[in-house]
Amino acid sequence: MDCVARVSMLRKRIKLAETMDTLSKNDCVWLFSLCAAVDAPLDADTCAALRGLLRKCASLRASKSEHDDEVIMLNILATISGRYYGQSES
Repeated sequence: MDCVARVSMLRKRIKLAETMDTLSKNDCVWLFSLCAAVDAPLDADTCAALRGLLRKCASLRASKSEHDDEVIMLNILATISGRYYGQSES
């Protein structure tokens, strides 16, 4: 998969994740793998998609009452999109 295809697939996976009520382990693995495989610097649309992923992760985490595997995966994705790609609000 070339660079453009990886970025395109990442944006598609993020759009799909934004419509879900929960993220499966498979969804998280895809997102994690694609985040690890895309090249920086990112274009504006991909940055916006990563901000959307960060918001979705925060929303799903806030709705969880117990600490389970999904929370751990959401924390990892939030850290990647927020810290590594610099999309956190602070």
